[in-house]
Amino acid sequence: PTCDEQSRLLAMQFTSAQRALSLRRNCLHNSLALLDFLSRRGADADIIFAVTSSPFRAHCWIQRGGWILNDAPDAIAPCTPIL
Repeated sequence: PTCDEQSRLLAMQFTSAQRALSLRRNCLHNSLALLDFLSRRGADADIIFAVTSSPFRAHCWIQRGGWILNDAPDAIAPCTPIL
């Protein structure tokens, strides 16, 4: 598999394990944990920090190229990346 496909498959494994453990959803903690999970398996990705202005909200997710690995496109659509 390509690097993007490998990252997507690993992210799906991570998400499945997370659901099985019924972990509370927190975008920052989950994104940092997924980034570490990917890194330990030789897959790289970027953490994206973003905000919305009305109402103000901060959000983050993991992305590899054009693939969003731990969120849904409609959930991040109103967000403006800042880092």
